Amino acid sequence: MEMDTIPFNRNAVAPIEILTEAWNRVRDQYWLFLGITAAGVILASFVPMGILMGPMFCGIYGCFRAQRLGQPVRFEVKLLGVL
Repeated sequence: MEMDTIPFNRNAVAPIEILTEAWNRVRDQYWLFLGITAAGVILASFVPMGILMGPMFCGIYGCFRAQRLGQPVRFEVKLLGVL
């Protein structure tokens, strides 16, 4: 059995371009996203063993996804239609 080699691409990821694109997406509502992230992490840290960490991160990422899809993002956003 002969194994095919996968070509290695040295410049597959451009970190500066990725960070620039991320900043451009969040720039308009930076303080809102910072507040959502801080509230999620703080609330999740009150429960032992990080049980709420997963659901909180799902909500945080859901807000980022809603913003990317062009939907309005508010602190009290309901993510049922996004997830």
